Amino acid sequence: MKRSLLLLATVTSLVVGCSRGDAPDPYAEEVARREAFTRAALDAGGASRALEVASTSEVRFEEGFGILSFELDKKDGHASFTNHAFRWMGQNAHVRLKTHGDKPMKLQIVGWAHLKVIGSEPVISIYIDGLYLGSTEPVGGEGHYWLERVIPAWALRRPWVDLVIRTTAVGYHWSDPPELKVLNVYRFGWTEAY
Repeated sequence: MKRSLLLLATVTSLVVGCSRGDAPDPYAEEVARREAFTRAALDAGGASRALEVASTSEVRFEEGFGILSFELDKKDGHASFTNHAFRWMGQNAHVRLKTHGDKPMKLQIVGWAHLKVIGSEPVISIYIDGLYLGSTEPVGGEGHYWLERVIPAWALRRPWVDLVIRTTAVGYHWSDPPELKVLNVYRFGWTEAY
């Protein structure tokens, strides 16, 4: 048991040590191959929309988000992985984003708010590492919102940054999104700006 724990601690420290700073990632090539395989398999199966809200090697959906979900079929009422994909979101949702060195990045968040259940028009605001980046207008109409910003390189000082998405009209604890089902994200983009 002691030997197993020692081996685990050694491997963990090596992986963590290699992932700091500008050290090359020894697993980058393998991760890229796996992501390419996943993309090809989802494309072949007609389920590529899931990639718009799936965690990747550069985007990690964390607390405040529900699991990857799919729209229900109108015919039989069942969810299918080929349908529109989305994630339910709570009042404070957190995403980890990998930066690209000294390059500005483009952030795009598109989603829907269930205005009949919420009973108001929410405003959605975004912050990276505590820096306020902007807000939507009050979400009205059919409930769809779109938030897009170019994040300057000076705001992306670390290899990974924390994005927090806050909404004004959902006052529940972050662990409630799977049951809450009033606000979602159905497209999330994180790319180099230029």
